[in-house]
Amino acid sequence: MWTAVLALVSAIIGAVLVGSYEHWRDWYYRPILQIDYAGPDANKVDGDRWKDGKQILEVYIRARIRNIGRLPAKNCLVYLTDLRAVQVSGTTPTSFHDPSPLGWAGWRFTPRDIPRDIPFYVDIMRVSKETPGWLISVQQLFDNQEKLKYYSGTYRFELTATADNAEPVKFSIDVTYAKDWNGLRAVPSKI
Repeated sequence: MWTAVLALVSAIIGAVLVGSYEHWRDWYYRPILQIDYAGPDANKVDGDRWKDGKQILEVYIRARIRNIGRLPAKNCLVYLTDLRAVQVSGTTPTSFHDPSPLGWAGWRFTPRDIPRDIPFYVDIMRVSKETPGWLISVQQLFDNQEKLKYYSGTYRFELTATADNAEPVKFSIDVTYAKDWNGLRAVPSKI
């Protein structure tokens, strides 16, 4: 009888230890996403693209996404979750309500695996050097959101980075644009 009890107690202790170890191992090796704005070196970028045989010169504002965990972050996307107009008295909602994925640098919207310590960039918005107007880096704006392009002032972009095997992280950035690309600036803000 004591042998059966000892075997049962040993089995219970073994199951608890194995379960605890697996939980600790999953926690220790998990991916950890970071999203930030590191300043002008890689986050405010001059670029160009071609449309109808014409070169269009643009300036991009980007956020940097990194995985500082031990395993790759699988199927990572960065969403624009909120867009607010910033005034002296505070922020006010805009007509942007539905979270939308932002394009990775190069206008790609498919999820990416993010290995450890390799920075990836997501385009938050861009402006043309020739034609004034905000170009928010989502695949499509709804008709009622077209007026967002003509705002002169500061928008607060609230972003959320997600991956299948990582906790989501949030980031907020204020971008100021008064219809002149020379004055375009961005600074991180508090959510």
